[in-house]
Amino acid sequence: MGYFFRQLVDMMMRPIRAFFSAPGQIFASSKRVFGVSLPARVAIFVAVFLLICVGVSFLIFGRVEGSAFWGSKARSLPVIAILVVAIPLVVYKLLKVWLEGDVSPFTDIDHAWNAGLLELKRHGLDLAETPLFLVLGSPGESQEKALFDASRLSFNVREVPVGPAPIHWYGSAEGIYIVCTRVGSLSRVASLEKKAGQDARARPAPGAPSSAPDIRGTIVAGGGGSRLRDTDSIAPAPSQEPEPAPPQDVRVMTIDFSSHSDLVRPSAPGRVSGGGRVALSPEDAIEEERRLEYLCQLIRRARQPICPNNGILTLLPFGMLQRGPREASILQQAAGRDLGTIHRVFQLRCPVVALVIGMDEESGFRELVRRVGRDRAIHQRFGKGFDVSNPPLPERLVALSAHACGAFEDSVYALFKERGALSKPGNTKLYSLLCRIRHDVRQPLSDLLETVYGADADKDPHAEPFFFSGCYFASTGETEDRQAFVKAVFDKLTQEQAELQWTSAARRRDRIYQGIAQFIFGIDFLLLVGLIGMVGYKLFK
Repeated sequence: MGYFFRQLVDMMMRPIRAFFSAPGQIFASSKRVFGVSLPARVAIFVAVFLLICVGVSFLIFGRVEGSAFWGSKARSLPVIAILVVAIPLVVYKLLKVWLEGDVSPFTDIDHAWNAGLLELKRHGLDLAETPLFLVLGSPGESQEKALFDASRLSFNVREVPVGPAPIHWYGSAEGIYIVCTRVGSLSRVASLEKKAGQDARARPAPGAPSSAPDIRGTIVAGGGGSRLRDTDSIAPAPSQEPEPAPPQDVRVMTIDFSSHSDLVRPSAPGRVSGGGRVALSPEDAIEEERRLEYLCQLIRRARQPICPNNGILTLLPFGMLQRGPREASILQQAAGRDLGTIHRVFQLRCPVVALVIGMDEESGFRELVRRVGRDRAIHQRFGKGFDVSNPPLPERLVALSAHACGAFEDSVYALFKERGALSKPGNTKLYSLLCRIRHDVRQPLSDLLETVYGADADKDPHAEPFFFSGCYFASTGETEDRQAFVKAVFDKLTQEQAELQWTSAARRRDRIYQGIAQFIFGIDFLLLVGLIGMVGYKLFK
């Protein structure tokens, strides 16, 4: 019975609710409607409302009071006319200043933002009606240009604004990408890492490194762990040979990487802690957080009332992961700080992908791409995906990291099984890459995924992390032969663009605003009833 009465009251109030909510639909968006800005729309509405009020009052009271009313109001007509014109103008000016807010603290971001909006408008793209994706961790303009070249996507808007800028726009009808080139801690750290690597490569080597052992030998079990032994080594004389050790089970063999550190030396100089140190001061971290927060506010304001974005792509430099624990910790803190800022401002859970880039600088990965073929390298992903409906618990992300790094083992061993593969000269590069992934990358990557993208329900039962979509490796060189495993990652972003959920804080804020709106609606209804009653009293008294 209670439900029936609620439905009946709702049906009776629906026309009145529609009447009062119609003006709100006009002002729901801050964008221009028919070329008219929001302050101008409000000013026009106020002017029309004042004209109606003046016209109705003159009509009713002039009819009731007759000539006495017109005689008393004749002297007030100029004042009323001035107020009818002045009040909308004042409303327009005040609302315009209020919406503009204070003077922007980041004019460079404003310039790049406005340039992107103009270019979108020129190509008929609407920021509020097109899926939007954020790209964090860009090392620079050339790297991000190569990234989008490798995506094989067709863009109407590309690299806007041209040249150095805080953000760059890439857009088409399928999606708009805002690249945070000089916004956010992750991009700052990535650019510092890139510069440190370039400086280290520019410096002459202090001395020629010792020749690495030939890894095309055999694995010999026994003697305190297996060793990779050169097949051309000469055996010691029989008189000096120690007494043979008891035979071990040759079915179980392990490789001791610590005795062959040369195998895990990076293929490009200056990629580990021996190069320039990468550090982000607390002042710079705070500044980058403010810049990213300001950009997020621009996005949220431009896309209201719909969701601010549809996905996030975080770029993780491969060289930073293998520099050492200190640099890996800096990368982890930068990524966590940026994602935390976006989560706090947007109050939205969306898919986020971790993409390890810079693999094109590894000779072993280039050999892997060459051996698997261009078609597979273009249309496939390399790493491990994660179901966005699956809570990103830390232990699950640790397992995912092991599977993502295990993709190297699976691929390398599969290549070794091919006919005639053992005689190919590129095997040393593949095996060196495999050793480096196991020795330098697996643990830092596992710690990063667990800390940045995961959420422990036991420690924080109210945590609402982003929807983690997977961890992948990609080659993003400037030439086509150094671009691989990128296109499918972008395809996955667009496929999961609808996997969105407002946080509990956003829903709570919406309920508060709904309550305020209902309260104002009730006040409006009472005022309308009172106005009708007053007019009826004057007419029929």
